[in-house]
Amino acid sequence: MAELQRTQLVNVSIANFIVMQFLMNLPGVFVWLAGFAFLLFFADGKYRALGYTFLGVFLLLILLRGKHYYTLGIYTPLFAAGGYAIEQYFANRLRIVKPALIALMILILLPVVPYSLPVLSYDEMIVYAEKSKRFWLDGALRWEDGRVHSLPQDYADMIGWEELGEKVATVYQNLSAAEKAQCAIYADNYGQAGAVKYFGKKYGLPEPICFNETFLLWAPDSANTNMVIYINDETDDVKHFFSEVKQVGEINNPYARESGLPIYLCRNPQNGFADFYREMVGGLKENFGSGAIAGNE
Repeated sequence: MAELQRTQLVNVSIANFIVMQFLMNLPGVFVWLAGFAFLLFFADGKYRALGYTFLGVFLLLILLRGKHYYTLGIYTPLFAAGGYAIEQYFANRLRIVKPALIALMILILLPVVPYSLPVLSYDEMIVYAEKSKRFWLDGALRWEDGRVHSLPQDYADMIGWEELGEKVATVYQNLSAAEKAQCAIYADNYGQAGAVKYFGKKYGLPEPICFNETFLLWAPDSANTNMVIYINDETDDVKHFFSEVKQVGEINNPYARESGLPIYLCRNPQNGFADFYREMVGGLKENFGSGAIAGNE
């Protein structure tokens, strides 16, 4: 959490965290609110503890500046309790309650469907998202960088990966056979590495090297390479260890979350690159076992 707070959670807004609790489960908001009230004020002691658990988790994540979706797992008992409460206290007394509640949930659901399902094109979604800001839906457009964007982060995060895999493959295929045998592919995060691994299969790409999350466990312990296809926004470190660093491509899709992400081809290792790599990977894997590495959670 300390590492995440330094790199990502610093941008978390308490107000947005609270608003998103309602937006995440918007169609069923009345059900889980009824469940929360039931567990806190009307349930027996052993079930009332679930209400206090939800409240405790909620307050703890506010204090730790957790992301809004960290609470999702705790809603399951609230929906169960809410369904029970509505059935016991309202539906058995007024038959209109259940059909009215279902109709209300559908009406609430319809305006937010484009935020959950790709029913609109990218251009149409941008226009829809801009218009929906006036109805308090701008929280769904706030990314982990703390800024409001034209598309939801999850929406933009589904785009551009195939393009990345294909462009890395193009760079790799343009190398000679001897160069391919001495070439490694490095990706800075698990999304980039996953794109290369998945979309690169049909092009015969080697397994990408990545130190992010569990990709680290499969990173080779040594780097016997003369060149690296390097996928990252920053090149300060790699320029120190390679005498030639040249940009050979980038993600051009304007809708992609990683639009503009550059691809570099690094040649001629220097300054003890192989020794540096071996020591760094050994230290990272040791720290990984102690839980000292955090990623994009």
